[in-house]
Amino acid sequence: MRKELYIVLTIIIIIFLTIFVIFFTPFGSNKVLKPLLNSYLEKKIKKPKITITKLNSKLSTLELEAIADNGLQLRSSGSVSYLSQRFDQHYSAYAKSVKVDNREIKMDLNVNGQAVGSTKNFGVNGRGSAFDSDVSYKFIIKDGKPQAITASLNSAQIAKIFALANMQALLDGLLYVDTSIPSLDPKNPHGSAHIEVKSGRFNQKEIEKKYGITLPEGEKFVANLDALVNRKHIIATGDINTTSAKIKLKKLTSSLDFTIFKGYYDLNIGQLATLSPLLNIPLQGALNLNGAFYTNSKKNITQLLATTKSF
Repeated sequence: MRKELYIVLTIIIIIFLTIFVIFFTPFGSNKVLKPLLNSYLEKKIKKPKITITKLNSKLSTLELEAIADNGLQLRSSGSVSYLSQRFDQHYSAYAKSVKVDNREIKMDLNVNGQAVGSTKNFGVNGRGSAFDSDVSYKFIIKDGKPQAITASLNSAQIAKIFALANMQALLDGLLYVDTSIPSLDPKNPHGSAHIEVKSGRFNQKEIEKKYGITLPEGEKFVANLDALVNRKHIIATGDINTTSAKIKLKKLTSSLDFTIFKGYYDLNIGQLATLSPLLNIPLQGALNLNGAFYTNSKKNITQLLATTKSF
């Protein structure tokens, strides 16, 4: 009996020591955990590719550094409890430039923040500079789902936002965002957002290459959108004014999952001739339209009602 007990205790001690070495020593962190995490990230995140370059896991603290192949660098350090799965991590994200399609885009991203909570329920906040703008944000996750979001951007370069997402920018300009959504609870969501674009311009070559659409030369735009989130819908009003046309959106209503849109609009085109390259037919005169629209992506339905006195 003593021999069996001795064997069991020895096995338990060996298992405990093995777990301790793997999780709480530099050897285990770098030789076992880091390769496993990098293998997991390689399978889950294809673009940009993220590699953990430093991992230091101890009994109650965790420190790591990572780099993405587009130039983004991440650092995080702080307390962690593996038993209760809780953490309190301070992090930073920075990048002098970001690579997109073999192009170097100057970024000067420098954001610092904190993530606190457990694996299912946690909060994240951050503040700093990015996209040539001051940025701040805060969001709360509960049971793995977003519960609240607050964010602001001030004159952010839209092309650089596309760059950070490893996407070719189809447009550029200055983006202003002020969002406060204190509740994303599906039973009672509420909040508001203001979005504005100034000095907007289109990447005409890329739009023509990707969609075969030829925009009028030198086409520019500005946009202004206000939105309210209520129990079942997002209700917005706004204006989108381009060099060639002016669009007013009145009571644009969207489902919370963005699958259904409906609303009213006014469209004014001062000189139809400017749209001749787009439609590849000769046009002249002015056009004023107003009407309503409805789209449902789940049922593949699109409806448009338009009336005009132009003709």
